[in-house]
Amino acid sequence: MPTIVNFTIKKDGSGSYTSIKAAVVAQAKDLVAADELHRFTITGTGWNSTTPLSETFIDFNSYTTDATRRVEFIVEVADRHDFTGGSGFVFTIPSSFGFVLRSEFVTLDGFEISNTTGTSGVFNNADSVNTLLKNTIVFNIAGGGAFQGDGENNIHWGYTGQASNTNLFYLNGTATNVTCIQLTGEGGFNGDIGLRDVDCENVALYSDNNAGNDQYFSCTGDYNAANKADSNPPGANSFETMVSGDFVNFAGLDYRSALGGALETSGLGGTFIGGNLETSSGISVTALLNSNYMIEYNMKKNVASQSIGAQMITIADGSDFTGTVAVEVTIDGGTKTAGGGSVTHEGEGYHSYGPTQAETNGNHIAVSFAGTGALTQTIQVYTAFPQTVDNNTKIALIPTTAMRGTDSANTVVPPSVAQFNARTIVSADYFLVADYTAPDNTSITSILADTNELQTNQGNWLTATGFSTSVEVAALNDISVTDILTTQMTESYAGDGTAPTLAQSLFLTMQNLQDFSYTGTTQTVKKLDGSTTAATYTLNDAVTPTSKTRVS
Repeated sequence: MPTIVNFTIKKDGSGSYTSIKAAVVAQAKDLVAADELHRFTITGTGWNSTTPLSETFIDFNSYTTDATRRVEFIVEVADRHDFTGGSGFVFTIPSSFGFVLRSEFVTLDGFEISNTTGTSGVFNNADSVNTLLKNTIVFNIAGGGAFQGDGENNIHWGYTGQASNTNLFYLNGTATNVTCIQLTGEGGFNGDIGLRDVDCENVALYSDNNAGNDQYFSCTGDYNAANKADSNPPGANSFETMVSGDFVNFAGLDYRSALGGALETSGLGGTFIGGNLETSSGISVTALLNSNYMIEYNMKKNVASQSIGAQMITIADGSDFTGTVAVEVTIDGGTKTAGGGSVTHEGEGYHSYGPTQAETNGNHIAVSFAGTGALTQTIQVYTAFPQTVDNNTKIALIPTTAMRGTDSANTVVPPSVAQFNARTIVSADYFLVADYTAPDNTSITSILADTNELQTNQGNWLTATGFSTSVEVAALNDISVTDILTTQMTESYAGDGTAPTLAQSLFLTMQNLQDFSYTGTTQTVKKLDGSTTAATYTLNDAVTPTSKTRVS
């Protein structure tokens, strides 16, 4: 696929260019060699019937193109005409030719080309059938100028000075969904021919010129229409009975195919014939889709003071419906009945309804909103059981003070002893021998003897200077601080996972600080002899460790 290169054309100078001709002159190149498609988007703001974009002799000959590497000029959709004159971006040709096209592949999309004066022709493309003209209206053309190429969804009218076969509406190529209007006083090749050597489908050719020959087509194709006998619209399913009433407003120069006219459903596949179909004045498909929205309601079951709503649409034009709305309610597939609550228009077509408590007492609730001239809306919900807060009146009945026999909130009178005994069941079943274990009297006696001895000797524990001690304890009092600090300890290390003695803990800590080595992620701690392993650890990283774990 070719690379799409985008440009903009704007009157205010904020785009890439301010005219079509300047864009073509600046960007023309061999698009086939560059493998590019040039797309120029025209913003029509400021270019209208009063101040049109007026240019002449826009020559595409410096471009080299093919079917996929082509040049496109596309008017922004928001700035296009509505297939009536002066309703969008306007392009005029003050003199000479407008678009000079030879063999180049060029697309013109969304143009209004109108009110030319002193013009040799709109198009000079005698050697080209590669141009695509679409969504365009061309009217009030002095000097004619047949279009040679492919036309899609176009309307042409008001051509004057058609004196030769180069000044037809269409010459060669194809025409699909095109309308061509010959007004009184206009003529063409052989009098009033409008299209020649064209493959036509869904084309309407209407002549308001009663003079000259009744020959409008010299083409092939199917599903075409004309308004005069012997006009010979080409192909099957074509007809000659079209009337001016088949257009939206013939006298008002609105040549779109009218809804309800002969052109509306007579085209290929039941589509319309002509350049464009009248917009429906009723509700649009978009409005219908927008009105049939889905809302997730979760109403509470059998609870009052709730609300449900629907956006109401006017059938005639798709606008917000602000009239009177009535509601009907269906509960669990039962009979639809008039709502007992109130309906309120909240604004901009949105209507809310406050159902009664009884109308929420079901598992599936359907609320239908209807109004005269409005699209009926039915909102369906599945209810949920009330939340705890919905029972707050019952929660409030629980007293806030502790319930004791003396509390006023406690209305239960404690039973008397006699009443309690009367309600107590005494049964041998509560004292099963199998569940009884006799006490260890021997152990109990031994504990009692030891306790008595302690009580007997407690008078000997205290002396005039403190507690009396045994010989062993007295010997301990002969150890000095010097003895503790200068006596060598026996080297010893606790195993991994074993609780150490004080000496073992000190030795391992000391050797961790002064005698160790690393190999990869292994740290080895040596004993005092510097060679025997005291413990090993595994590091989490050989270069920048942040933790280690003892493994032996």
